[in-house]
Amino acid sequence: MRFQGRGFFTHEKRICDGWYDLRKLMRMVAEEMMKDKFKNKDDLEKIVNNLVSGKMIHCYPISASEAKSSGLNINTDFPDGVHEFMNLYRSANRSVEYLS
Repeated sequence: MRFQGRGFFTHEKRICDGWYDLRKLMRMVAEEMMKDKFKNKDDLEKIVNNLVSGKMIHCYPISASEAKSSGLNINTDFPDGVHEFMNLYRSANRSVEYLS
């Protein structure tokens, strides 16, 4: 079967080109949003690479230790006042119910 000069996977190439442009845009937005948070350009580049590499998708939770190792400035301390406030408003029902 001959395709007369047109690539068989032309539509896939266009999709890939679009994905490349989207990743480029995501990189630009991430760099712009975080550029004032990092003094070291290498740290910024490392964070941006982690965020736009495709590893971290919307359902991927970033743990505190992973965020710290990536160079993000996080604080895991939880103020006592928040615990006291949450105790005032306990749920009447369990948050998870198992149906059998």
